[in-house]
Amino acid sequence: MIDIKPENGLYIHSATEPFNEEMEIDFKRVENWLNHFNLLPIHHMHVSGHGSGDEILALIREINPEKLYPIHTENIESFDILKDDGIDVIHPNLSF
Repeated sequence: MIDIKPENGLYIHSATEPFNEEMEIDFKRVENWLNHFNLLPIHHMHVSGHGSGDEILALIREINPEKLYPIHTENIESFDILKDDGIDVIHPNLSF
């Protein structure tokens, strides 16, 4: 960006959202450069192959299962909000 010196433009972030500390630091670095060149706001396009949290919750609510067993997640507690929708959220015992 230093070589290009953008004066006008639009930044589209077409990658997964940061989900660990290292990715958050990298994203903050990009955000600082975009701010320096007055290219904010960042426009997000989710392309990871996974749904965003809101998309996953909307899909589960549309399916409306009686029970949900969240797997393949690092934040199993985030599904507990579905209990308010009458969905029995089961935290499987993943100890091996």
